[in-house]
Amino acid sequence: RDSGFEVSDHIILTIAAEGNAAKAVEAFRQYIANETLADSLTVAPCDGDEVEVGDECVRIRVEKA
Repeated sequence: RDSGFEVSDHIILTIAAEGNAAKAVEAFRQYIANETLADSLTVAPCDGDEVEVGDECVRIRVEKA
């Protein structure tokens, strides 16, 4: 919402993660995509917002599809 997206907007997700966080994203890729209405989800370096996941930091970029 802070980025001006509506709840029903479809998005493109890019997640920069390593180690266990990257493994978790891969394991739950379809679930994450379904829950966020992501038309695509890519695990790759990006300049998105930094978020703490457990004891690891990941970057997440969200774009309108």
